[in-house]
Amino acid sequence: MRCGPSCRLLLWAVFVISSAYCNAVASQSDITEADFTRIFADSLKARLPGARVEILEDLHLAVLINDSTRHQTFLHNHFAEYRLDPSCLSRLLSVCVFTMKDQFKHTMDLDALMPLVRNCAFLEQTSSAGQPTPYHDTINGDLCLFYVIDDSLTMTFVSQDSAQPYDSMCDLRLIALDNLERILPEIRMHQFERCLVLTAGGYYEASLLLLDKLWSPETLPVKQDYVVGVPNRDLLLVVSSQDSVAIRELRGHVSRFYTEFGYPVSAKLFIRRGETWEIYEE
Repeated sequence: MRCGPSCRLLLWAVFVISSAYCNAVASQSDITEADFTRIFADSLKARLPGARVEILEDLHLAVLINDSTRHQTFLHNHFAEYRLDPSCLSRLLSVCVFTMKDQFKHTMDLDALMPLVRNCAFLEQTSSAGQPTPYHDTINGDLCLFYVIDDSLTMTFVSQDSAQPYDSMCDLRLIALDNLERILPEIRMHQFERCLVLTAGGYYEASLLLLDKLWSPETLPVKQDYVVGVPNRDLLLVVSSQDSVAIRELRGHVSRFYTEFGYPVSAKLFIRRGETWEIYEE
């Protein structure tokens, strides 16, 4: 079961009120990064018969299944989520195991193809880890659109090699955005100080940037042009470019959430120009 956006909103609202609360949450567990890494390595060995698991460093594993391609996985986001909620350890272990299994599937279920907005630096991370290059589109100098197969339990990135047979036959971006609109829960709007926060299930909020029909005066109670922050994949904050006070608040929130919460996307702000998103420069 996935943690919904209400839980996330509560956590970071409480953080703004009292940073001491977050310290208390984090101190619920004495497990170190090294301990956490060993727990995951032992779980993968036990639940993936024949798998060879190597600890490269804290929060960094290499896994080889059935003598196939060596896959490296990073546990930084899992550890950050665990520190916020130690009770989720079992779920995180299950997700990691299923993700490893999915790395070796070669067919693509187009009905499960979803768009995932992440920082373009993710390309360098996968390259340095020796992983296949993810299939992607560039949004701007800081954000890229990646494609994942989401089976409701795990997300598996689509590689360029996996996408190549489909690329000439169909528009994968259009399919992914259609799936997003079809599967996405109701988009909710919350006022957080001077920022408008959009929530929609807790996993694809950053991808809402790509739904053009959302960004209009008829839909959003914010004056154009829109300035947004996507510090994490489940947080999308919006203000008006005409409100300098709100922009200062937004920049502070984005800087804080980007460093404090899991699944970071970007510490920058972006402004909508026509149907594109540009890096916002004051």
